[in-house]
Amino acid sequence: MMESQKKIIYISLMFIVLAAMYFMPDAALGQTFPEKVVRFRIAYPVAALALMGAYLGMGWKFVLAFLFSCTGDAMGAYGSFFGQMGYFAAAHIILIWAFAEELWKGRKGVAGRITGKKGAASTNGGAEDFRDSWVWKTLVGLAVTAALVFAFALVIPKVPEPWLQIGCGVYAVLITAMFGLSLMQRPALFAIGAALFLISDMILSWNKFVGPVTAEKWLIMVPYYLGQLLIWLGAATLMKREAETMSKNERR
Repeated sequence: MMESQKKIIYISLMFIVLAAMYFMPDAALGQTFPEKVVRFRIAYPVAALALMGAYLGMGWKFVLAFLFSCTGDAMGAYGSFFGQMGYFAAAHIILIWAFAEELWKGRKGVAGRITGKKGAASTNGGAEDFRDSWVWKTLVGLAVTAALVFAFALVIPKVPEPWLQIGCGVYAVLITAMFGLSLMQRPALFAIGAALFLISDMILSWNKFVGPVTAEKWLIMVPYYLGQLLIWLGAATLMKREAETMSKNERR
């Protein structure tokens, strides 16, 4: 097994252990760790992804997105919902940037092959990719529309304050845009991770503004943590592909 693959496995296992700590009772953890450490443990798994991503040399946009996400987790633990939403919105903006950039690289790679030019190497698929078909684009449009209808028809009207309705509306557009762009990415880990992230936020918003959800802690946090891990693994896969592409180009 390659050394980089071992590192990714070890980091994934560390993430799982930190995520499991979140579901442990406060009283059990309080016997070993200080109160503040226990209180903010929700943020540790994604903080580890950010730090380990930087250690591996992952693209700075993904590292920054994970940093914003773990800060959002910490703001939630602190009790600031608006701060939590703001930092996660910033994370989605960075992911939108990263996904759009990868999509643009893919389009340039396709154009280069069509015109016979070398152009920029694509790490995001080729012209024959199903993601370029009208069928897939229609499905993406339907998925994005469904997410926006859920937000603006079912949840946001239940938000009590007008200023918070505006914030939630902006956030809904950002996470939906991030999700839509993820569906056009390779590897598919991005799309699965973003979908789980979106599902987690849909459950969270319903639980907060519409009505209580049974076992909300598990239904919100399991998809969230799994989604973040899959996005991180997607970024690690992308990093590996880019390194391989650069290596091939250097040998030519």
